Amino acid sequence: MKLRNYTLLLPILAVAAISAYMSYEFLGDIALSKRLNSDINKHFLLKNTTRAVILEHKAELAYSSDVSAENMRILEKDRAFADKVVLEIKNSAQKSNQTDELVKKIQSLRQNSKQEHRLYMNSFFYFFERINAVVAGDLALMNEISDPQSKIYITTLDLIHSDLNALNASLYHISQALQNGETISGKNVKKDLAPISADTFGAGLLPQESKAHISELLSAKQSADAHELNELRSKVFSYDGYEISQQDMLALDALEQEKFMLLLDISDVVAKDLQARNEVFSTQAYYKFSLAVLIAFGLLCCAILLAKKLKELESIGSKIRYVQEEILKQERCDYAQTLQNFINFNKEILGKYERIGTFNKIKNSYLMRLNKALKSKYKQNLQSLAFLRKTYASSDQIKAIDILEENSASVSLNFENIKNVIDIENSDLELNVVNFDPQITFKSVLESKISDMTDKKINFVTYIDPSLNSMLEGDESKIKTAVSNLIIGALYQCNPYANIIVEIKDQTNNVQSGVTSLCVSVKNNADAMSKEQIDALLDADEDHEKNANELELYINIANMYLGLMDSRLAIDSTQGVGNEFRFVLKLARKEKIEILRYDKKLKIGFVLDANAEYNAFIAKMLNDLGIKFESISNLKNLSEPQKYDTILMREGKNAPSGLKNLTVIKDPLTPIRLLQKLSNNASPGYSQKFIITKPQILICSANALSLEMLAYAFELYSVELTLKSGYDELADTLKNKHFDLIFTDMSLCKDDITHFANKFKKLKHTTQNAQTKTIGIVSNTGNVSMQQVMENFDECVKKPIDTRALTMILDKFIPNFKNFVIRECVLIKNEDIILCKKSDIENKIFGAALGEFGKNLSIAKGFGELVSKMNEKPFGLILVDESVADFDMDALLGIVETFRERFSVDARMLVFSDKSYQSHAKSYIKALSPHISKIELANVIKNELNDMGKAQS
Repeated sequence: MKLRNYTLLLPILAVAAISAYMSYEFLGDIALSKRLNSDINKHFLLKNTTRAVILEHKAELAYSSDVSAENMRILEKDRAFADKVVLEIKNSAQKSNQTDELVKKIQSLRQNSKQEHRLYMNSFFYFFERINAVVAGDLALMNEISDPQSKIYITTLDLIHSDLNALNASLYHISQALQNGETISGKNVKKDLAPISADTFGAGLLPQESKAHISELLSAKQSADAHELNELRSKVFSYDGYEISQQDMLALDALEQEKFMLLLDISDVVAKDLQARNEVFSTQAYYKFSLAVLIAFGLLCCAILLAKKLKELESIGSKIRYVQEEILKQERCDYAQTLQNFINFNKEILGKYERIGTFNKIKNSYLMRLNKALKSKYKQNLQSLAFLRKTYASSDQIKAIDILEENSASVSLNFENIKNVIDIENSDLELNVVNFDPQITFKSVLESKISDMTDKKINFVTYIDPSLNSMLEGDESKIKTAVSNLIIGALYQCNPYANIIVEIKDQTNNVQSGVTSLCVSVKNNADAMSKEQIDALLDADEDHEKNANELELYINIANMYLGLMDSRLAIDSTQGVGNEFRFVLKLARKEKIEILRYDKKLKIGFVLDANAEYNAFIAKMLNDLGIKFESISNLKNLSEPQKYDTILMREGKNAPSGLKNLTVIKDPLTPIRLLQKLSNNASPGYSQKFIITKPQILICSANALSLEMLAYAFELYSVELTLKSGYDELADTLKNKHFDLIFTDMSLCKDDITHFANKFKKLKHTTQNAQTKTIGIVSNTGNVSMQQVMENFDECVKKPIDTRALTMILDKFIPNFKNFVIRECVLIKNEDIILCKKSDIENKIFGAALGEFGKNLSIAKGFGELVSKMNEKPFGLILVDESVADFDMDALLGIVETFRERFSVDARMLVFSDKSYQSHAKSYIKALSPHISKIELANVIKNELNDMGKAQS
């Protein structure tokens, strides 16, 4: 690295260093300004102290000479003022040993305030001399500040305090002369008789406003003392040898005290103006400091970026020099050979490109053949599944066939999507136009998404227009991929229990045109996207390889395929409603499609669903198919269900048993699925039973109550229990029936355990249970130990029986026992519900909507009340709004974990939130869409309560 290449950085770094130094200087100004403000406040306090002791002394003298109510009032007021000042000094932020010493001096001076004036002034002289020394020291330090205007104020204050010190000395000399009976010549007091003027302490340099305040004080004070001053001045200035009398000295002392108080007032005026100026200076210094720091930081960043660019340029320069030296030097360059090398290199690239093209053709041909073969296999699978559907009739078998059908459709569509995504790599994307049946095509797309919807508990509402009854011409594969990607994208945005509505309809205006306007709309009720987000999704110039999330990938693939088919995706978002993905395709219409036959005379009833869109779609579908029907609001209250040939009901609703004419319609709702339910071409099937013999277990104990308690431990297993009380019943039962396992309570043992064990073994050997293992049951209160039982029986278990220990024993002695386990470590079902929404109004609305759970429903008005109620008793279902004030997910998790671990309650938590709580990895925490309807919420609660008691701890 050559340093001369980086000389451009030097001026930037120099300016940055200067800015950094200036910021340091400004920071020093801010610190000095703070100290100056603190010192001014201290000076105010010291001057108030001086004022207080002088006024208190005067009041004491006035009251001692004239004991009047007025003088008493003045004395009390001055004493209160002095007390307040002393308290402020004690409580000051700058409290130190000097402060304590000052307080002691003030208290000593105040105790002597009743002394004769001359004696008191001797003490006051030393007191003020100390205070003035503190002020003078502070003023010297204040002069370090860089603000010229502030320096003028400080200099003026310094001169004022010099005059105050001189006045203090003059008062001391006068009090000494009065005390010792000395005389003072007029020559010595001429200076003291001079009136105070602004020029005395350099006030002429102060701003006009400050000078005006000082002039007002001077004119008001000195006009009051003008008569006495002029009289004394005329005596002194009449001749040089004039000696001051005792009376003159008393007048001079009073005059000097008035001048002292006047200078204190002037000092306060100047100090207040200095403080105001200091605030302005401090603000300016702060802004200058901030600006200097920003400039220094900005220049430093610029220098770093410029250094990187210079380094890149240096690297580029070295490469250019290398090319220049190695290739372009005349003496080392063979032009003919270089040209030949370029020709060979070009041929090699063309060969690679040709091989890649050939490979792509082979790959595409192979994928097409594979796709046709897969479609053929898929049709065979559907035919086989249709045959099985006619053959088997039990609900479990039909459910298994449905799962196979859905998975087969999903695999076929996923292969189609993979093939289409691989096609994207080709340089030219071409349409593979075929004739397809829109009903079958879109039915397969919707059915392939059922497992995804079920996993996320999405309310999947679909509609395919029955008027799409003609073959259409278009690229079926790309249309399916586009629709599939839009559904996945809409699902990606949703939380559990949200709604996704897919509507596929014919928007053709002119039927004679031979063209179908196919409109596909996919809606969800997730959080609405902003205009910026929508624009980013639809931006064709966006770099797809940098997409941050799956939604962008799905939308980009769909939009690219739609672009090939002369269409374009539109996205609409509405706050509080959700998002809609929509496109319109113009496709040529071909021959009509033959639909399934059904009896139009059938009397059909339809049980209304909780979702209004579903009801509207099925009603429109039935009307378009020319099927008359009646709506049934509540199946349980239906008086004559037998009057209908078929009652249609959406899967998922609770149906009363015994209705032979009830037909359940699975999602997704499509015309083909609906017509299949109404057609008569389904032949009656047969059922086949698969019988698995349950394990036979014998339990015997001395008393019936103990037997019931022991039997309760086996509720989690699918076993046949035989309970016998007493040894005689045990013996008879063993002779007549074979058992897989025998549990014997040691309460049957009346004597020695070994003797009882041998007797029991002999009994077993005479029956068909000679090889059956025996488990001994002991209790803490019995006289038989576990060790004794283990020595005489095959295994031992302790009362009350622990579920885990029992499972281990059964798994040990009964082959494949896991097939007979109904549920393991089951938590207790708790139907108590607590609701906490973000406002009282929402609590009332949802509380009223959940009226059917009224006796078990509690409502918390805030998060604190929610936690309080949950600490009082366990709840099975906690419904809480994430936007409630003070919401704390970790606190709720701790309480719910306590419910599950300590109380064995199958507690669940449903959070109204747009976020996903998968990061907590807790199966009992689910997010509900904040836009969930009250009916849907009631259904969710029912499902959760029905599922309770099946979860493992």
